[in-house]
Amino acid sequence: MIIRNALLSTAIATALAGVPVNASESSQLVPARSEIPAQQHSMAFFVQRFQADLASTEHVYDISAGLAREAALRRLYQGWLARLAELSSESLSPEDRVDAALLQRDLQYRLQQLDFDRKRHDAALQLLPGIAPLIALAEQRRALRPLLPEHAKRLIVEASQALRDNELELRRKGSSVSPIVALRAAKLLAGFRENFKQWHIFYDGYLPAYKVHVSAAYAALDAQMDSTGKFLRNDLAKAANPETIIGDPIGRDAVEAALQHELIPYNPEQIIALAERELAWCQDEMRKAAAEILAVYESEFAIEHKDDRSPLTAADLASHRCIVAGLQA
Repeated sequence: MIIRNALLSTAIATALAGVPVNASESSQLVPARSEIPAQQHSMAFFVQRFQADLASTEHVYDISAGLAREAALRRLYQGWLARLAELSSESLSPEDRVDAALLQRDLQYRLQQLDFDRKRHDAALQLLPGIAPLIALAEQRRALRPLLPEHAKRLIVEASQALRDNELELRRKGSSVSPIVALRAAKLLAGFRENFKQWHIFYDGYLPAYKVHVSAAYAALDAQMDSTGKFLRNDLAKAANPETIIGDPIGRDAVEAALQHELIPYNPEQIIALAERELAWCQDEMRKAAAEILAVYESEFAIEHKDDRSPLTAADLASHRCIVAGLQA
């Protein structure tokens, strides 16, 4: 009876999960040219269909930092770039030519971001030994591959031990780890911990062999991930206080790529110069308004009241007029 129920549950779960896209099925990700309806603005279909395909792909491949997720997105972007390349610009309206160029730029940028994100994930995973195999294990469920409980247990136990040993080693020796990378690793681990919780709930709910072999090991791993996450965030990144702000710089090349993608005609240095100029203006206007306030406070002044009966002094009015004049200048 138990075996029959388990098989029935597996069949139902498989039917409900949907069929993921394999590498050999990449051509099915993107509609054939003949499937695209002829209309006055044909690019509207391209954009809407791409957005729908993107949402579906991200829903199916939803494991943080997963290689299968990255591969599926890469196939999607490359497939749509190939489909765009089949279009003849002469056959497109001016509006469609603009939309085609913008979609092509967006797809190329998304491909660049996949490479950029992978480098950052790999740097963070250096602080999370044993997690990469578990990410792959979690993605296997979405690929509808059967779970081997004893194999899963071995990976989980190894990851728990590796995380524990790494944490103890870093505590013993002290660490030169960048707070930026430590916080990035803590965030990645927090995202994966939630992903793996859903993986555990899925199998723990119906697979008897999972309960026997894996449940206890999963509980120990979850506790260790909690400990490691706190260690990375609180001790290495020094971000125990939620008010602590630790930036995660992306580098000049990534900033320049983002500016180009958004069609902002400035380089990073020009953006900084503009920001510094605006900050200097704000500080100058603040000093002028402060001088107006002090001038009032050094004399006898009246107090009015606004409609809500809150006080309104001559200093308030003077600083207000000063700021408005500066904005209108």
